[in-house]
Amino acid sequence: MTIKSIHYIGAAVLATLLCGAWAAQGDAPRDEGPSGQVISQVRQPGQFHGVEVTVPAQVEVIVGGTESVRIEGDAKVLPLIETVVENGVLTIRPVKRNMRLRTGKLTVVVEARAIDNLGVAGSATMSAKGIRADNLTLEVAGSGTMDITRIEAKTVNASVAGSGNIEAAGRTQHAKVSVAGSGHADTSRLQAQQATANIAGSGQIEMAAQQALTVSIAGSGDVGYYGDAQVTKSVMGSGSVRRLGGAR
Repeated sequence: MTIKSIHYIGAAVLATLLCGAWAAQGDAPRDEGPSGQVISQVRQPGQFHGVEVTVPAQVEVIVGGTESVRIEGDAKVLPLIETVVENGVLTIRPVKRNMRLRTGKLTVVVEARAIDNLGVAGSATMSAKGIRADNLTLEVAGSGTMDITRIEAKTVNASVAGSGNIEAAGRTQHAKVSVAGSGHADTSRLQAQQATANIAGSGQIEMAAQQALTVSIAGSGDVGYYGDAQVTKSVMGSGSVRRLGGAR
């Protein structure tokens, strides 16, 4: 993806890249609204291994099929949304950067052979299951949400910038989770041997670690963990680190 996983000290950059990528530039933004007629399209964007969404939509990612995108929404809105592949990442976005879309109900089903990074910006929602990868990156910027289950990966990097939410479940050797702002990351059902948690602000992280957990908090954030990991922590502010229970 064009955005990089980062620790909390760089989370502002993540928010800028995702949330600001399609902000108005120059002229006042066009406000495009729905017409009331619902249509469906199937698009063939080419091969990709990542998905990034910057429009208000409900997105489901299905792993294991041939690359395709099925998009359903208002007949007036769909032509204003492009599905392009850049550097191996399928990006779903407005056709013009200064366009402010009122999409109404917009649903997208993405099929891919394999996935190793997912990202949402703004108020988009995304779900996926059954992802297998060496290194998996999950990113939310803004108020979006992401729910990813049945993960099998060597490393998982999950980050939230803003008030968004990530939930992740599965297995990994090393989980790296960061929150900047008031967001929430629940990776308590992502079984990890080693884990790292970083918070800047008032965010919350729940996670699981069996061997080692390293925590860094700047602000009033809270990290709760399951498991018997040895904990190393650095807290600046009123933040807290607490054990929630044994392995789940």
